[in-house]
Amino acid sequence: QATTNTGTDTSAPTVTFSPADGATGVAISSNITITFDEAVRNTDDTPLTDSNIDSLITLNDDYGADIAFDATIDANKKVITIDPTYYFTYSQTVYVAIGSTMEDSSGNSITASYATFTTVQNITTTAPTVTFSPPDGATEVPISSNITITFDEAMRNTDDTPLTDSNIDSLITLYDANGNDIAFD
Repeated sequence: QATTNTGTDTSAPTVTFSPADGATGVAISSNITITFDEAVRNTDDTPLTDSNIDSLITLNDDYGADIAFDATIDANKKVITIDPTYYFTYSQTVYVAIGSTMEDSSGNSITASYATFTTVQNITTTAPTVTFSPPDGATEVPISSNITITFDEAMRNTDDTPLTDSNIDSLITLYDANGNDIAFD
């Protein structure tokens, strides 16, 4: 007498990207999620972890250059969150992909999948304002005064990297009335 096993899972996990493939106007600060309809693991039956998930994901810009990121997977092993190291640039096309490197508990591998989306166009049409303290032309400023430069919005380097204490000094020029450099930090 033959028996039929009706409880066998033969369906591969589905893969859903957010932002979705073809999305436009995506915020430059967006994270990316890859969601599965069931728990997944590595195809060698080992669990997915925050430390091994990055190597399974491809994240590139429209020129094919890698975009730095850190990915994490939730406790249920169903949602991968990709956090780019830096904000995307405006009007940038982003390509995210995952290979058939994962499977469900029944050994059904996911299908290699990808999504391509475009970030929002830069809607800022005015440059940030800069305020110096002491202001330009100030007189009788105490010799122990610090100088501050304040912007009306958050700033970054023109190559989209963050400003840091170690790279900001090279962007500032400070000299006396005779044109001699003044050391500062």
